[in-house]
Order: sequence, then structure tokens, then C-alpha cells
Amino acid sequence: MPSTSSVKQGVSSGSTGSLQISIPTLAPWLKKYQSATKGNNAVSSRAIAITTQAKVTVTESDGTTNVVNPVTSSVATTLESGSTVSLSLPNIPAGSGYIVTLSLYNTNSSSSAPTVTGKATGVSVSAGGTTSLTILCTPASPTALTVSQASDASVPSNGEAWYSLAVTAGTTYYVYNENGATCSNMVLGVFDGSGNYQDSEYNYIEYTPTVSGTAYMVAVNENSATEASAIVGTTTRPVLNQGSASSPCSLGSIPTGSSLSYAFKIGPYSSATSNQDTSYYSFTTSDAGDYYLDSSLSSESYYTGTLYSNSKFITITGSMYPFATNAQMNTCTGGILKGLAANTTYYLELQNCCSLFASFTGTLMTPAAVSAATKNNDGSYSSGTIYPISLNTALSTECGKVGYHSYDKSSYYSWTNNSLTSQNYLVAINNGSAGNLFIDVCTGASSFITAFTAKAGQSATSSSFTMPAGSTYYIVVMNASESSLVNYSYGLPVVTSAAN
Repeated sequence: MPSTSSVKQGVSSGSTGSLQISIPTLAPWLKKYQSATKGNNAVSSRAIAITTQAKVTVTESDGTTNVVNPVTSSVATTLESGSTVSLSLPNIPAGSGYIVTLSLYNTNSSSSAPTVTGKATGVSVSAGGTTSLTILCTPASPTALTVSQASDASVPSNGEAWYSLAVTAGTTYYVYNENGATCSNMVLGVFDGSGNYQDSEYNYIEYTPTVSGTAYMVAVNENSATEASAIVGTTTRPVLNQGSASSPCSLGSIPTGSSLSYAFKIGPYSSATSNQDTSYYSFTTSDAGDYYLDSSLSSESYYTGTLYSNSKFITITGSMYPFATNAQMNTCTGGILKGLAANTTYYLELQNCCSLFASFTGTLMTPAAVSAATKNNDGSYSSGTIYPISLNTALSTECGKVGYHSYDKSSYYSWTNNSLTSQNYLVAINNGSAGNLFIDVCTGASSFITAFTAKAGQSATSSSFTMPAGSTYYIVVMNASESSLVNYSYGLPVVTSAAN
């Protein structure tokens, strides 16, 4: 830490000025959808991940004599804030040739050692004036990577680990987290030797430097618990998918009445990854019925699944549906594999739908395992049949919920038009949670009538539809958030008029 024992003395207030330093509390590169200009010297491009504390030291040109006592400031930050903190240092003696050192701390990682530091030299302060500074930061103590060798680190929640790698201009480097299957929310960032932002992504980055020298990498843990990362920098493109159409990865047999877990990996969807965006698997059933693949990925990672009956991945048996209503959608929480036969080998193709390296622990569940699982939804679905909760006609509204696992992210309700004539109806949903809802009205598991969306914290109403006398219709409420339990209330289907 800088010395505080020697401070410039005998300076009158009339011969002082001030320093102004702007500090982004979180570099916007942590999220792709936040703006960041690659490779420039703007404040937003500094080599900063998460900052909780800042320290500014102003010394004479000798680097040891403090002009004023060092200033330490707590910086409140949350992930994805992207905000900027401005530090103002008044009463700086007028002078020139000062050295201003900025040390930034992430106390989630360490309370005693800064994660990144920067320095401005030859700084002048005029009497009564304000000097504004931009100080580009570089890692304080990065771990040197050796090409093709993993460097392990234990990264606490909201913590970070920094690395350096000797690079050659024009050579493509592949930086990835070998532990991505168990740590899907590890963000990797790449900076050049001066601390300028270059790129960022979950678990995998391709980086081609334009200048030879040193590049810096950071691993930021967005998970809620400490995670073990294994960062690798290599000049050979790694194999990020699993299996192939000619040689699928065998998951083995799923025990009767039980489940099977596996560390799935699918390369990012990109022309640069040479068709690594698809992984191929085989598994053998024990019981007949609806199986589920339950997974948990970051909400930015989506994939689709296709099921085949032969080892050449030619004859399609079906798809993995996120919802029982046969909605052909991407998913990050898995889905249902309908109507599988007992003691049969199936072939599963998983395709990545985005540019993020998808790595996750997925669980293939037998019908009995799904039945025994704790669920947070209303009603159920099995073997092509909806088992709904009948709406209580004595109430004007009811409360419902949907979970976020593959087997409980849909809720099912039914009601019957007991009138002697056809009636026109509409359905209303009041969504009181942070996740969006998809709502289908149908006559069975897949006989679609109408659909609408209830966005987070809002109410929504379907378009009017005609229901024949004596018929039974179903409402299927589906959790679109993929990551959290959603609570809502719904009004009973309202008769708007008798059908003509």
C-alpha cells in the first residue's frame, strides 16, 4: 500500500485545485447486449470487471512522497449495472509532474489486493482549477497462462480471476473454460496489453490480436456460489461439441424408474466453429412413456433437440418439446421426449441456437422419476393427455403458478360450456411476477384455438373465440422466463356473447 507518512505541507487553500476521476463500476462488456466499443481508450473499455472499492494516491514525481493522503472510497455495484462513479479529490496543492495511481478492488475476491491498477504521470493541477483524468487500468497480478495448459482458480460469487498470455499478431487464440459444464455463468473477457477491451463471452472466446505482446483475460463468476474455473488459451481450435452423426456419445441405459445425469457440451453457433454447434448422443430406455431432459443453462443460452430411431441420425422419431403443446421453441431448461418405447435405443441431436458455448448438467428422467419429482405447477400432462385442474365456477379469479423445470413449466386448466348454445369466450391472465407467460387455449394436447402472452407484471386478455355447447376447452399456461417460478392470477373464461 502507498505510504501515508510523508504529505506535502504548508500549502494555503488559495493555491489548491482538484482532481476528478471517473470510474465505471462494471465494464459493460460483461453483457453482450450492453454497448462497448472494442479496442478504444474510452472509459467503458478499461480492464475492469467488478469494482467494490477504489483507492487514489497522488505523489510527487519521485513516486514516494504523497501530495495528499491516499483517498479510499467504497463503490457500491451490482452485476449488469454498468454505472459510473466519479471520484473528486479537492485541496490538491497546485503543481505539476504528479503521479496519480488508481487501484480498484473487488472485495468479493480480495479485500487487501487490488484486481486492476492504472497510473497517470506528469499530471498538473492549477490553483482553483479541476483536472479530469482517464486512467487506463491493467491487471495488478495476473496469472501467466501457458499455451494449451489449463490454469485452475477458485472464483467466489461475483469475484474475478485475471490471466495474461503472450500472443503473436495474426494468430488466433481460443480461450475457454474447461469447467464450463459445471459453471455455465462464467464470463470471459479479453483485453489487449494496454487494457483495451477486445471481446467477451460465456466460457469461450476466439481472439486474433493485431499486435504481438501480452493479452489479458478475466474470468468473472456470475453464479451465486464459488466456482472452479479452468482457463485454457490455445492456438488449436478445441472440440467443444460431443459425438458425431457417425459416432454418437453413448449415455448408456437409464435405470428403470430412475434418471441419468450427464455433462452436456455444445459448441457455439458460429461459422468459425466448423459445425461444432451440434452434439450427438445415444441412450437406451428401460420404461415406456414420456421422458424429460431437464437442464439448467444461463438465460442467454438456448438449444433444440431432435430424436432419431436409428444410429445414422436419418429417421426422425420426434422433437424435444419445451412444452407439452408441441411448441417448436428453443429452450435452456430442456423439454419432453414424448412416447418412448421400453428397452429401445434412441439417438438425440442437440443443436446450439446462439453464439454462447452451451455447457450444462442435464438429467434424462423416466416417467416414474418425473412423477416423483417435486413440482410447482397446476395439473399435469402424460402420454399425450392433459390432466387439468377444473376451474372453480364459484370464484371470479383463481391463483396459479408455473415452475421452471422441463417437467413443471406448464400448468393446465379446463372448463366446460354447459350452455345449450355456442358461446363466445375470452380468457384473462394477471401476471404478478418477473417472468413472461405464454398462454394457449386448446381442445386437447395439441388442438390449438388461440394464444396470447402475458408479460411480466402485466395483465393480458385473449382474443374472443367460439366454444360449442357442451364442449370442454383447456388453458395451458407456460413459463417463458426459463429461470424462475412465476405466480399469476387468472379470471374464469368470460362469456362475451352468444355465438350466432
